[in-house]
Amino acid sequence: MKAEFKKKWVRALRGESPLGVYTKTKGRLARSLKSGDCFCVVGVLVNEVGTPAEIDEMFYRFGNTSRYTITDRFRKRVGLTLDQVSAVTIRNDGTWNAGTLNFNQLADYIESEI
Repeated sequence: MKAEFKKKWVRALRGESPLGVYTKTKGRLARSLKSGDCFCVVGVLVNEVGTPAEIDEMFYRFGNTSRYTITDRFRKRVGLTLDQVSAVTIRNDGTWNAGTLNFNQLADYIESEI
């Protein structure tokens, strides 16, 4: 993964983003709820480093919810492999008996493994 994007992603997961503190969701990149917007770990990355067109394509074309995952074009631009996206998504959603990690734990995982 490209270092500049990784740094922004990890900082955002730790609550250090200029965009504010993120609330976690799973199963989709983002959801818009009455209580506010929620993001999965990969959705945080999109919101932090995505271009306006990328954000529109992945978040807002679906009403109050988003795509399940990022586009290949975005994934390649930030330098992630499919396996890396799968690994963080599994840990975000708690699938495949991986357990669910909070954003700080996911930041630790990304720093050491991605």
